[in-house]
Amino acid sequence: MSRNIIIAQARTTSSRLPGKIFKKLLGKPAIFHFLDACFEAETIDKVILAVPDSQKKEFRFLTEEYPDILVFGGDEEDVLSRFAKAAEMFEPKNIVRLTSDCFLMQYEVIDECVRMFSESNVDYLTNYNLKCSEDDPDNYESLTETPDGFCVEVFSSKALKDAHANAVEKYDREHVTPWIKRNKKCVAKSSGRLLLSGKLSVDTEEDFKIVEAALALFKKDRIKVDL
Repeated sequence: MSRNIIIAQARTTSSRLPGKIFKKLLGKPAIFHFLDACFEAETIDKVILAVPDSQKKEFRFLTEEYPDILVFGGDEEDVLSRFAKAAEMFEPKNIVRLTSDCFLMQYEVIDECVRMFSESNVDYLTNYNLKCSEDDPDNYESLTETPDGFCVEVFSSKALKDAHANAVEKYDREHVTPWIKRNKKCVAKSSGRLLLSGKLSVDTEEDFKIVEAALALFKKDRIKVDL
């Protein structure tokens, strides 16, 4: 039996940016940056990419770069069922839920969340928030110091099984964890702050590109000064 497994949902049919996970980011498919973090995490025994069954063939090339990945095909709309059936293959103690469009994910964040969960007497832990945002799906306000894009959810295998057996609402089936958040012992904890470091003045073309990227984040209020 595995102790901790990652199940990350993925699809190619994003309504707002179709194919985003395969767009090139720093010279390679964006999803590669996400998967690098998953496989570098020391607390993880297995990485599963849970995709719609109809799209499974589109993800097979990932095994060339990541031979140990499992691409699991399941129901397109009932993502909770997809997670539950993928987990059944390994009977893990805990599941780490991630979304594959978090291309900035870092392995340290994953490991810290797994560590915090192991030390907490809860069924579910996240580093983001406990909101069920059916009425406000585009609200990305975090209840911790962790911003959107670094969200990690860790929950027990039993919590997932209970959700799969009892959740009936379409929203709960599509978003996997809302039933758990409403019915189990849950906690939100920060997995740490993101810090700017190193050279951020401009002397070279590379410096300019880095500062340009950072400036865009400031202009969009994605980075703020905390006084």
